[in-house]
Amino acid sequence: QQKPCRQKHSQGKLCLYPTTSTTRSTVIMSYQERTEQFGLTSKDELKDVLQKHANAVLLDVRQAKEIEESGKFTAGDHPWVHVPVMPTDSEELKSTCAKVLPDKEAPVIVYCKSGRRASVAKSTLEEQGYKTVLNVGGYDDIADLKL
Repeated sequence: QQKPCRQKHSQGKLCLYPTTSTTRSTVIMSYQERTEQFGLTSKDELKDVLQKHANAVLLDVRQAKEIEESGKFTAGDHPWVHVPVMPTDSEELKSTCAKVLPDKEAPVIVYCKSGRRASVAKSTLEEQGYKTVLNVGGYDDIADLKL
């Protein structure tokens, strides 16, 4: 039986993958490691896009319970949209993206807990024809930005 860890450990590293009840092993990745593995957009680029594109949309792909526990990221008047995505399933996003994200030219800023589901969402949106999709990682990575 797998149990998700999802805790911040020493030096701000976030445990991304579940621990198993038999091995208790975890994979802990720093922000830099997640940036390399998931192709995260830098915080500076995020700020730049938000400042230059009034039509940019924030897409939160976490589960509702995660949002209840930690809150949502907002940036000025930019719209916030929630469509949950699983690491291996983005069907809900595929079926609703045209409705919740009607402007395929507007930058879409995607985040989740660590960047893994946002990476899946980014690929899904790009396959659907969205021009600028940015994976900014996890909520904890961007929550402290002053925008």
